Amino acid sequence: MVPHPGFLVRMLGYFFFRWVRFEDVRLDFLKKKAEEGKLVYVMNRRSLLDYMYFQWAFLKHGLPLAEFSNGFVLGDALWIRRMRQIPGLLFAWLFNKLPHAGDDRGALREALSPGAAALLFLKPARGLMRWRSGRSTECLAELIALQRSQETPLLLVPQFLFWDRKPDRYNRSILDLVFGHPDAPGRLRKMINFVVNHRRSLVHVGEPVNLREFLAEHDGNLEGEDLNRQLRWRLNHQFLLESKVVKGPVIKDSKRMRSELLRNENFRDDLERIAVEQGWSSEKVHKQAARYLKELAADFQMWMIEAFSMVLAILWNRLYEGVEMDEEGLDRLRTAAKEAPLIVVPTHKSHIDYLVITYFFYHHGLITPHIAAGANLNFFPLGWLFRAAGAFFIRRSFKDNPVYNLVFRYYIRKLVKEGYWIEFFPEGGRSRTGKLLAPRLGLVRELIECLEDGVGEDLYFCPVSIGYEKVIEENVYSQELSGTEKKSESVGEILKATRVLASKYGRIYMRFAEPISAREFIRRWGTDDDQGVRRLDAKNIKRFGYTLVHGMNDASIVSPSSLVATVLLAHPRDAISRSQLVMRVGYLLNYVVGKGGHLSETLQSVWDHRAEQLESPPEGAELERGASESLTWGVELYRARLLARELDEVLTGTLNLFADSIDSRDYGDESVYSLKKGARSKLNFYKNNTIHLLAHDAILAAAMRAAGEDVISYDRLHSVCLLMSQLLKREFVYRPQDSFEGQFIDTLGRFVESGWVEENPDGTFRIPDRAVEIQTFFSNCVQNFLEGYSVALSHLEELVAAPRTEKEWTRSLQKRANALADEGALQWRECVSSDVFKNALSVLVELGFVTRIEEESTRRRRAPVRMLRVDAAQIERAAEFQRQLKRARDDS
Repeated sequence: MVPHPGFLVRMLGYFFFRWVRFEDVRLDFLKKKAEEGKLVYVMNRRSLLDYMYFQWAFLKHGLPLAEFSNGFVLGDALWIRRMRQIPGLLFAWLFNKLPHAGDDRGALREALSPGAAALLFLKPARGLMRWRSGRSTECLAELIALQRSQETPLLLVPQFLFWDRKPDRYNRSILDLVFGHPDAPGRLRKMINFVVNHRRSLVHVGEPVNLREFLAEHDGNLEGEDLNRQLRWRLNHQFLLESKVVKGPVIKDSKRMRSELLRNENFRDDLERIAVEQGWSSEKVHKQAARYLKELAADFQMWMIEAFSMVLAILWNRLYEGVEMDEEGLDRLRTAAKEAPLIVVPTHKSHIDYLVITYFFYHHGLITPHIAAGANLNFFPLGWLFRAAGAFFIRRSFKDNPVYNLVFRYYIRKLVKEGYWIEFFPEGGRSRTGKLLAPRLGLVRELIECLEDGVGEDLYFCPVSIGYEKVIEENVYSQELSGTEKKSESVGEILKATRVLASKYGRIYMRFAEPISAREFIRRWGTDDDQGVRRLDAKNIKRFGYTLVHGMNDASIVSPSSLVATVLLAHPRDAISRSQLVMRVGYLLNYVVGKGGHLSETLQSVWDHRAEQLESPPEGAELERGASESLTWGVELYRARLLARELDEVLTGTLNLFADSIDSRDYGDESVYSLKKGARSKLNFYKNNTIHLLAHDAILAAAMRAAGEDVISYDRLHSVCLLMSQLLKREFVYRPQDSFEGQFIDTLGRFVESGWVEENPDGTFRIPDRAVEIQTFFSNCVQNFLEGYSVALSHLEELVAAPRTEKEWTRSLQKRANALADEGALQWRECVSSDVFKNALSVLVELGFVTRIEEESTRRRRAPVRMLRVDAAQIERAAEFQRQLKRARDDS
C-alpha cells in the first residue's frame, strides 16, 4: 500500500468506498491493537477490489498501511495517474494477468522487520477464472518463524468486507457455479455486488490471534505443517464466526420449515398422543397442526429487510431529530453472537419498537432476528410484510389448545436448533405508562427448556432499552389509561396513524445491557432432576425473567424529556418559574448520575462541559444559598447551579416538544409554566421512564411521611417502608437478588449521609427543616400511585353489599375516579389509570383486603369468571390502611 494513491483508488474512494460502513468502535480497536504489536491483516479470499478498499480506508482513518500482500504486486496500480492505463489494468485483473510477487516469504519478512503492517489472503477467489493458488501456507510458516525470533507480538487480525449480505439458502443456482459462491464470488459477480451493494456494504473486524500467545499454547504439542494447519484453522474459524454474525444461519423459507416439522417423527408421535387423549381422529389433528404452522411461521426474505431499511430511513428522518445508538453495547452483542445465538429482549413502549431493532441491526451489520409478534398484527397487508421481515405470529392465549401448544413448542425449538436469532418482548404488550411491566414467562420458559433438553448449547439473552423523547402513541395511551377501550389494529387504524408524520418526536435512544448466558444461569440456579439434567424450577424461571427486565431498566437512557416531566409532575404547586424548573432539572441530573443513570448524548455533553468543576467544588460551596433556591443545600446545590447554566438551551427544545401539554406565560425577565388539562397523564409516561432510579428514595421519603411522626424509631420506619414497598411492588421492577433489608439499610444510610435525615443520639430519626423540600419532591414522585391505591381502597365498600365480577368493579372504579378528577377532588390527576387500578387490585387481594374467587361460567366453553368479595373485617383493615396513605398524601 502506498501513502499517496493514484487516480484509480481516489476515484473509487470518492464514488464508492466512502459508503462502506466501518464502525468507529472497530477503528479505535485496530488503532489500540497497533500500539500493542505488529498488525497482520488477514482476509479470507484474495481480492484486488477488497485490497484497494482497505488501501483507501487505512489511509483515511490513520491505520498502518500494509507493506506486503501475498499473490500480486499493486504498486503500479495504486500510483496510476493516466486514464489510458486504467483499461489495461482492469483487463489484466479480469484475466488473471496481474504481476505476481516473486518471493512472498522474503517480502513478508522485509515488510514486518521495520514494524510496518502486512495483509495476508488465506484462499484464492472462486469462479471459472481463478487466481493462482497463492502461497498463504508459506506466509503462515514465515510469520511463525518471525514471531519466534522476536518479542513484539504479531497480531493476525481477521477482516471481512461484505459486499453482499444476503444469508445463504439451501437452493443453489447455475449462476453460483459459473460466477462463484456468494461468499467467494468470481470477478464478475464481485464487480456486480460492488456496484449494486456498495451503499449497504460493511467491514467486520474479528478478534486478533496473538501469535506469541498461540505459540505458547501449542509449542511442544504441534510442529511444522501441523502448527500451520492449526493456525489456519483458527483464522478460518474467526471468518466463519464473523459471517454468522452478519449473515446468520442458512435460511429456510416458511414452506421448508413447515415441511420439515411435519415430517419430524417426535412431532408426529406427539400429535398422535394428543389425538388419543382428546378422542380426535389422526387426520384432524395433523390438519390442525399444518394450519397452525402456516399461521405461525415466519417467511424471512432479505429483500424485504432491505426494502424496510430504505423506507424506514426516510421515516426516521421525517419523524425524529436523530438516533442515539450504544455502539459499545452493540459490539458486545457481536461478541456474544459468536458464542451462541442471540435472544433479543427489548423494552416495548411503541409499535415502532418492532421496526427499530430490525432497522438498526441491519444498518449496523447484524443479521436481523425472527420476531415474536402478537397475532393481532397478522392482518393484510401488515401481516404479510412483517412475516417476510422475519415475524412469527403468536396467539395471546392457547393453554387450552393442545395442538397449537405443541406446534408453538416445536417451532421455537426448530428456530433454536437452526441457530436463528429471536426477538421477543418479555413484557408482553406495550407499556402504556412508560414503566417496565412484569415479565411474561411463557416464551422465556420455552427457550430455557430448549437448553435443558439439549436442543442448543447456549443462548445469549440481550436486554435492550428503546426509549423515545416523545412517543407517537402519547394521546392514545392517555385515553386508554383513562378508561377508553383499546382499538384493534386494522388497515383503518394504520391510515389514521399517518397523521403522526406531520409532527416531530425528538430523538430515539437505544442501549444494550450485558448479554446473559442462559446456560450459565441454569448452572448457577438450576437443580438436577431424576435423570441428572440440570433444570430451573418455576421460582428461578421467574428470577430469570425479572433479571431480563431489570437489565432492560439498567440499560435505559435518561433523556431531557424524562427529567422535565419528573420536575413538573413532582412540583407541589400548579405552576413553576423557568429558573426553578432549570435548577430542579440540574439537581435531578446530578442525582441520576450519582445513581448510575445513563445520560442521553445531549445531557452527557452538558455534564462533560462542566465535569472538572463538578468533580472539584470550591471550598465553601456548601455555604452558598439563594433566597429562591431552597431545594437542597451544599455541594448538590453548587452542582445544580453549574448544570443549570448549561441546560437552558436543552430545556427550550424539550419544552417546545411538550408545547401541546404546557402553557407558558412571559413576565419579562421570567417565564412561568403550567400544565394544560389532561397533560399530567401524558407527561407521566416520560416521568416513568426514569422512576426506577428514584423508586427506593421515593418510597423511603413517602414512608417517613406516612409514619405521621416528627421523630420516628428505626423499627417504625422499617415497618412502614416495608409496607410501602409491598404495596408498590407491582409498580417497580426490583433487582431479583437484592433483599428489602439490604436496600432499606443502603437507602437510609444515603439519606443520613446526604443530610436528608438526621439520626438522633437515641437511634431515632427526623427530617431536618432544610431537607423538607427535597423529601417532599421525592415523596411526590410516588404520590400518584398512592392516591390511585387510596381511591381503589375507598371503592371496596361497593363489594360489601354484593360480590361483583372483576371487570364490573374495575369499570365502576374507573368511572368514579374520572368523576373525582373532574370535580378537582384528586391532587394527582395521573392516578386515574387502568394500569394503576389493575395493580392495586392485585396487591389488595394479596394483602387480604379483597377475596377473589372463581366461579364457573354459565356460557359454554368460557373461562371461569373472577368474582370479588369483601367482608366487614376486611373493610375495617382497609380503612386503617387508607388512613396511613392519607397522611402521606396530605403532608405532601
